[in-house]
Amino acid sequence: LTHIIRLHFLIGTIVPTIFGILWAIEKTDIIDIKILLITITGIIFCHISANTFNDYYDWKSKTDQLNKNYILFITGGSRSIEIGLINEKNLLTLSIINITIVIICGLYITYIKGVIILIIGIIGTFGTYFYTAPPLTLASRKGIGEFFHIICLGPLITLGISYILNNTITYLNFIIGLPIGILITAVLLINE
Repeated sequence: LTHIIRLHFLIGTIVPTIFGILWAIEKTDIIDIKILLITITGIIFCHISANTFNDYYDWKSKTDQLNKNYILFITGGSRSIEIGLINEKNLLTLSIINITIVIICGLYITYIKGVIILIIGIIGTFGTYFYTAPPLTLASRKGIGEFFHIICLGPLITLGISYILNNTITYLNFIIGLPIGILITAVLLINE
């Protein structure tokens, strides 16, 4: 399972999440641990669903089959279907379960914190799903996929966590995540 969900790449969400928490904690007095844990769960499962949907749609589009020079950890994807760890149907089911967990976490946080979290969640879920899913397939749109990487793996996390922990929306809470988003996207590009 760790290979299928690409556990080693979760660092790409863990780093901006920890940074977002530290950034927000500095500006708040009381932390709601329950909502923070639900937020972290949602963020991690969002990344997992991005990985599994990515593998599923790379398989469906025949991208994986066309890449004959695949090197594990270097040329992208887990190749979990190709190497027989999971079949296509079960990978899709796993992806749907993961995104359902994200949606449940997001709806709960929206219920507690308001519609701003719903908007942030919709942007993150959109980028997660449509990175490789048709009809948009953002990954093959001349940099649009990378733009969503930068936004979803940095500013969206710092903005969301800041709002969840201290009820503030500022440009700085968004901008502070840009360097992390750019760094994580650069690492992902090296992997591709």
